Amino acid sequence: MAQEHRFTAEEILDRFAAHWPEAGGRWTVSLMVPLYRLHDLAMARMDAVLRPLGLSTTAFDVLTALRCTPPPHELRPTEIAEALLLSSGGLTKVLHGLARAGLVERPGRGEADRRCRPARLTEAGRALVERAMEQVVATEAALLGRATTPDAAEPLAAGLRRLVAIMEAAAVEEERAR
Repeated sequence: MAQEHRFTAEEILDRFAAHWPEAGGRWTVSLMVPLYRLHDLAMARMDAVLRPLGLSTTAFDVLTALRCTPPPHELRPTEIAEALLLSSGGLTKVLHGLARAGLVERPGRGEADRRCRPARLTEAGRALVERAMEQVVATEAALLGRATTPDAAEPLAAGLRRLVAIMEAAAVEEERAR
């Protein structure tokens, strides 16, 4: 099966310049188009690393969120959904799959609504997410190492963190205004 052609960021910017110069000439477009494309490519690479381990990127994100909490690596579903910007329905589906696979458990607290019951990382879940993280980091390091060094990457990383913080703060302000 032939792989479909996806425009590179440079091709997209060239198309803007040629066919929509009043939009393509803006500095915001020249910054955001490569960031959007980078996101797409990074997610595709992560999916390729995680798929052989039986994980989707969303399942990996949930396991990572749990692993990043202190032992017993437990969060309420609402905390996970807020941290990962997932709908409650989408998270429920992922949590059911992770529980069936023995990667998380949902300890009972009486007959409480399952949405209130925490999700806790199991030993199998912890082992898998740690193995997956090692593979994701190794894949990213191999690719990024072709473009930069850790020292040279730090100013770029700091700038991106600033941009994300500003965009997150704007999203909070917009949500409050609604």
